[in-house]
Order: sequence, then structure tokens, then C-alpha cells
Amino acid sequence: MMKKYVAYLIDLCLNLFATSVFLFFQRSFVGQNYYLRSYYMLACAIIILMYLTVYLPVRTDGQTLGMILMHIKVENIDKTPRTFFQSFLRELVLKFSMAPIFIPIIGCYLIVVNGIMKRNLRLELPHDIILNTRIKEC
Repeated sequence: MMKKYVAYLIDLCLNLFATSVFLFFQRSFVGQNYYLRSYYMLACAIIILMYLTVYLPVRTDGQTLGMILMHIKVENIDKTPRTFFQSFLRELVLKFSMAPIFIPIIGCYLIVVNGIMKRNLRLELPHDIILNTRIKEC
């Protein structure tokens, strides 16, 4: 199931690139005293991040751009459709805004809990356990 990690890296790089372009222009407008334009660029960065991480997975049946490229998708374990709030919580809050904290925690979790205690080779990620979701092949 290496595909989910590659999909996560694709999504992370794409989101960081897309938002950094808008944030670069936002900072350049602040330096030139065009504050209204800088607020527009900040709003565009937030909108593109919300589109890529929340709206797109809801519209594409649980797939971000990285997941589309890797031919995987997220589904609820009980087969109910994913909600907007679940996508927001999983894709934006748990995966991207907490990435500097979350990535080392995931590494420790995978080694200690799944590898040593459970000896589970499926390696379920903490955000999938919290939200009762799983990754499946398309």
C-alpha cells in the first residue's frame, strides 16, 4: 500500500506549490503598500487550498489529485458516502495543516503500534482510524 504515501506526497507538494505562489504575491503586494491586493492573494491561497483538499475529494468520490494519479480512493468503512466535514477534517486539518507535527507522529505510530505491538503489516494511519475510513484501489 505504498500508493497512499506517494499520493500524500503528491498532494503535499501540489498544495504547497499552489499556496506558495499566492503567498509570494501576497507578500510582494504588502511590500508595495497594496494591502487590498495582498488580501485578495491571501483569499485566493485559502480558496485554492480548500478546493484541492476539501471540495475535490467530495466531488470525486474520495479522491485528491494524488489519489487520482495513484488510482486509490478513501471510503468509509461502513460504506456510507463521505461528508464535507470528513473531507475537511481528514485532508486539510489532519494531513496538511498539522503535517510538520503529524509526519513524525505517524512514523512513530507505525513503528510502535502497528509494527511492534500488533505486528500488523496493513499499517493503518491514525487519521483513518480516527475517522473510520480506509484506502482502497479503484
